[in-house]
Amino acid sequence: MKIGDKFENLTILDMEQRNSRKYCLCKCGNCGNEKWIRADSLKRIKACGCMKSNTQFKQNDLTNKKFGRLTAIKSTSKKAKSGHYIWTCQCDCGNKIEIIESSLTTGKTRSCGCLQKEAIRENMKLAAKANKEKNIIDNTNLALLKKTEAYPNSKTKVRGVSWDKEKRKYCAQIDFKKRHYCLGYFDDIKEAEEAYKSAKEKFLKEININT
Repeated sequence: MKIGDKFENLTILDMEQRNSRKYCLCKCGNCGNEKWIRADSLKRIKACGCMKSNTQFKQNDLTNKKFGRLTAIKSTSKKAKSGHYIWTCQCDCGNKIEIIESSLTTGKTRSCGCLQKEAIRENMKLAAKANKEKNIIDNTNLALLKKTEAYPNSKTKVRGVSWDKEKRKYCAQIDFKKRHYCLGYFDDIKEAEEAYKSAKEKFLKEININT
């Protein structure tokens, strides 16, 4: 056994002794890889190990085949770490994406990601619709009407009460069935707050009667 000898697809490039065993640096004629292999193993193997991988994951012709929204255009000749080939695919939405062959054939990947985005948007619409059906009655947002805390930009820090600079009084107001009601002007903020609470209670009772 010497440098230059061939064993199936392997050609010896270099040799060295490691303890009591001889190792050969071989170049694989199948894939071009170089690998150190025990000399006494060369007669039993055909390549560096790539042939087993190629046999296990042979490349199928997926050209122009449809997988969900993806159409396989061409093989990239690249492999994933798993050994599966990678394909360039065109999505119905226009995007191009590289997908592992096994993800296409098993149905794991069916779009460039647009399907998931559409599903999220649809779920948001359904949630908004459910919220509207639950909380909006007679054009009135019950969840908003029932709130007790003041609006973030409120200077009075009391819900339904604002300060009128011209009149120099507190103004109580409320929205109901898409109409705005001014409940009056008050010197005392507590009186304005009570006017708002009374109106809110009245409107809530009206909705409960109607429903």
